[in-house]
Amino acid sequence: MLDIEEFNRKKQKLFETKDQINTQKELQNYLSDLKIVCTNEKSKDLVKLFQPLIDKAKKIGEEKSLFSLYWLYFRQIYYFTPTMKLTEKLIESMREISRKSNDIEQKAIVLASESLFHQFRGKNEKSIMLMSKALKFLKSSEEIYPDTYYTVLFSHTLFSSFKNQNYSKVIQKMEKCLSYYHRSYNTLGMIRTIAHLLRFYTFSNLDDKYEKLIRWIFSNEKIPEKILDSHYVMLFTNLGKFSTIRDEIDTAIAFMSKAYDKMKTKKFQLDNIYDYTDILRILSRCYAYKGNFEEAYNLLVELISFIEHDLVKKDSLEKLVKVVYFSTYYTLLFIYVQLDIDIASLRNDKLKHVYEYTKSLIMETKVSENFLLDVSMDEVQKEELLKNGKSQSKHEIYLSLHQLLLTHTPYATDKKTTDTITLIKDYTYTPLFADVLLGKIHLSKGNYNEFYKIVKRLKTKKNSAKTPILKIWIEFLILIEQYLINPKDVNIPRKLNELEELCRNNNFKKMSEEIKLYIRLITSSKTFKSSKDRFKQTAFMDVFSDQQKEMVMRILEN
Repeated sequence: MLDIEEFNRKKQKLFETKDQINTQKELQNYLSDLKIVCTNEKSKDLVKLFQPLIDKAKKIGEEKSLFSLYWLYFRQIYYFTPTMKLTEKLIESMREISRKSNDIEQKAIVLASESLFHQFRGKNEKSIMLMSKALKFLKSSEEIYPDTYYTVLFSHTLFSSFKNQNYSKVIQKMEKCLSYYHRSYNTLGMIRTIAHLLRFYTFSNLDDKYEKLIRWIFSNEKIPEKILDSHYVMLFTNLGKFSTIRDEIDTAIAFMSKAYDKMKTKKFQLDNIYDYTDILRILSRCYAYKGNFEEAYNLLVELISFIEHDLVKKDSLEKLVKVVYFSTYYTLLFIYVQLDIDIASLRNDKLKHVYEYTKSLIMETKVSENFLLDVSMDEVQKEELLKNGKSQSKHEIYLSLHQLLLTHTPYATDKKTTDTITLIKDYTYTPLFADVLLGKIHLSKGNYNEFYKIVKRLKTKKNSAKTPILKIWIEFLILIEQYLINPKDVNIPRKLNELEELCRNNNFKKMSEEIKLYIRLITSSKTFKSSKDRFKQTAFMDVFSDQQKEMVMRILEN
């Protein structure tokens, strides 16, 4: 692993001696330290070193060192939007040198740099093809060029995993990378590899391996005590992310809070745009799920203020802004719906802009609520639209479903609607949300055979539900099914009361109110023709005002 004190000495020396390079030997010695520092840190201060160094290398006439400078420079800047033309120029400069030298490592690096450039801009197929070629060049050179070999192996393994989700071979290769990075000075590579192994273990249900890696990080190696502050932030941010996926919200908050505190203390948010935005949006969502709405709201204010910063706008990709806006929209919606407050009363102008902008975007898109419920298009037309816009539409579909489920917006529950919601399931991040919506619709219409089919499906997927609101809805629909099968079961009202209490304790006011309505119907002394009749037209009743709600309840009960 990297020695932090040695790293700091080398970094300081780089800035102290940058104007003292006059010979080939001095340049090579300087490059040796620069490689160690740049491999482990990405910063604007380091970027400023390169152009004068490149000019000196050209003057000295040392092309091998010049190639190394181009490669290190590229790795510092390729993920920033304004540097796109410069990164392409650096790739071409490396290609020219590699043509003359015919050096295997240089040829592999040119292919790897092209791959990284295309991957970051969403061209995964081309990226994998280029990285595969790079790996072939280095196949028998692992011991000769270990740093380059493991850079290429890591990237190729990661990019291929986006396409092929059979993770057994991916895990083997990533574990090999971790073993090397732990022995080398590339601690940043080690932290990144840990993050991806946590992901692969989680999605492969390898809980033993996940826990073993966590123990290795904290107990065996005490990694957090031996790494740079920027690596610390990256480590704890990723630990927080995967804790949310594992539904360990308290643990996620603890990890994310450590990353947040370190980031704020060291003031390097602008050098870590992506990590900082992830911390704010995920931590805000976690606090919202715990019912700590004030903390969640304040973090959203901080998030939008940061994303609107001129330097952030300049350096980040447009897709980052979209992810932040959509994530903020959902968290805001969740907070205001659960508090039963009109979201139009948003106090913060920036948050209000985000909410209104994102809402208009959802309503204008082809997969907006209007599209989902449009009866003028047949299902073939809708499916074609979804397929053509699949990569662009997932966010819109996801939010449309969430908005319908959270706010229970009333709509015509005809067969067209249920068919359309069924159709879009494959285009969502969480198909279970569509099933919950369908379950509520069929329940309110008295389509009990369809309702039973959906609940049966939800039961098999119950353990994969991670978000609290989704877990509560699934549990709720399962209890209603049990009531329909056996209305005399005295345990059902008790369990519904427990579910309502859970909502209340978490400040999920809207859900608490709706569950109360169902408890009231179930325990009513009014004799219905059938116990099933109690639920007709009730699934979206909580959108009514208190007066309207009471009127409907009286009609149902009398």
